[in-house]
Amino acid sequence: MSSEATLWEKVKKRFLNSFVGVAALVILAVGGVLTQSLGIWDQVSSHFGSQIPDLKITPLSAPDALTPFPGYSVIPANIGADQGAGPTVVYPQGVIVQINVSHDLKSDATITINKLEINIDKFIPGIQTTLDYKASGDKIIGHGPSQPGVFQAVLFGTKMQVGRVDNAGRVAPSQSNDFFNTPDHTLYKVSRSDDAQPFVVNVTAVQAGLYRISFTLTYSVLGHVRQQRTTPPVLIYAEEN
Repeated sequence: MSSEATLWEKVKKRFLNSFVGVAALVILAVGGVLTQSLGIWDQVSSHFGSQIPDLKITPLSAPDALTPFPGYSVIPANIGADQGAGPTVVYPQGVIVQINVSHDLKSDATITINKLEINIDKFIPGIQTTLDYKASGDKIIGHGPSQPGVFQAVLFGTKMQVGRVDNAGRVAPSQSNDFFNTPDHTLYKVSRSDDAQPFVVNVTAVQAGLYRISFTLTYSVLGHVRQQRTTPPVLIYAEEN
């Protein structure tokens, strides 16, 4: 083992899991005390990066992640699939989405989720005869009474209105496609000891057409801001109401 590597191991044991220690290592490296080669700097960077946790997002292909509205059944289809890897079903009128997120347990640092945005990735307007559907019983729009803590999105072609249901059962409207961008601007924190955090979103399509949607989560941890987009995309088809 080289002298630089031996020195790194000795110092790393002393400052293991200490961000103050890592900062000291960086200062020493810049000052040239440790950096006889670029290898030491690489090891400092690697050690620092390994201590930053990340957000785990369960794929929307997981069981119970997507639920059709009561009274509707999914429509088998392969529309918009890329070489067979795309969505294989279409949800008529809308869908109930459950996005499960959790801590990846890489360190004790808490993750703050700053935004949860819905994206209309593609919209094909008009009636699609191959996707004709009927509701069983009375035609149902949405999923029924509003539930506190549930997010809602209504799609009008390429436009949308989103919001969050408060404890009184009222929908607090958002100023953008970010569900958190409401007057109270609630943020969510995920710690190492927490169970998975579910975000339930009821998405209703009003204007006739085929929609491809996804969600983007923006979060921060230890001063780093990151984004992840849900996969796979979700297909919704609506006829005129």
